Amino acid sequence: MTLASEGEAPGPVRFYLACDWPHCDTHTMFDLVVADPAPPIEEDFWGHIMHTAEASVERVRELGWTYHQGIGHWCSRCSDPVDRARWRKPG
Repeated sequence: MTLASEGEAPGPVRFYLACDWPHCDTHTMFDLVVADPAPPIEEDFWGHIMHTAEASVERVRELGWTYHQGIGHWCSRCSDPVDRARWRKPG
């Protein structure tokens, strides 16, 4: 998993983000205060699990990271095709 968190909403939550581009070891961490509590796990399992991740979407974008369905998160350098080609290590 490329996005992990610790802490419970409502309240401060720390997010850990790692780039999924092969050979990239970029990672970052940021804190957000998530004001709304997650829905009860008994009523909405996926909503409960995804609640804090959804709260981080805008901040992740502000940092220049992108999410690719089925692939994962890419840092700002790997999200740019020109930079990605320049920094890619030979496989």
